[in-house]
Amino acid sequence: MRMKINVVLCSMILLAAHACFAQDTVAKRQRMHDHFIGVQLNELVRQVISEDITGNLKPNPYLLTYAENSRRSDFGIRAGLGGQFHKLKNKSAPAFFPLDTISKLTSVQLRFGVIWSKSVYKNFVAGLGVDLAGNYHNENIKVMETGGSFPIFSESSTLAITYGGGPVVTLRYDFTQRIALGTEASFYYMVGSSKVYNVANNGTPTNKDTENQISSGSLNLPVVLYFTVRI
Repeated sequence: MRMKINVVLCSMILLAAHACFAQDTVAKRQRMHDHFIGVQLNELVRQVISEDITGNLKPNPYLLTYAENSRRSDFGIRAGLGGQFHKLKNKSAPAFFPLDTISKLTSVQLRFGVIWSKSVYKNFVAGLGVDLAGNYHNENIKVMETGGSFPIFSESSTLAITYGGGPVVTLRYDFTQRIALGTEASFYYMVGSSKVYNVANNGTPTNKDTENQISSGSLNLPVVLYFTVRI
């Protein structure tokens, strides 16, 4: 399922690139704004080849990006969307009774901001902006031991919602008028809460709705690469 989702996303990017090359260049130059869509190559490769379902939030999880810049003022807006959706069933064979483990993860990351971009040297374009960001994380793990006279069932759920933002610096290299490769560095300060719900011993609640406050800042270094198409 995850592979199919990524194939669809790649197809959308390729179709958009094809449409860009089919546009009239003269009409394109008369526009007052430039529009960009992009895909993060690091995150795309990670989701295709990784089997990590722990739900650990990556430093820069935004798989798809969009930006619009004014040619007159060099100011614009930008947005990013990331997501991890996993479901894994595993059956182990311990010494006495088999264990069935079902892990589910739903994680969505959004950001929206403003940015000022300017050509700094030949095909290099640098930008400085501010983002607002939000994260939603829901992870559920069920473990069932069904081989004994007294089956054991346990469940653990974690729900975390955070929001915040911070400054961002971008750098893009334009290979052509439509194709570019870029990276960015940012510092986000996020606040929110995390709720943990545990059930053990055949449904007896333990530590039900334990809530923890989240407050942290993170520096995201420019180690990601965005393949960008001007549309």
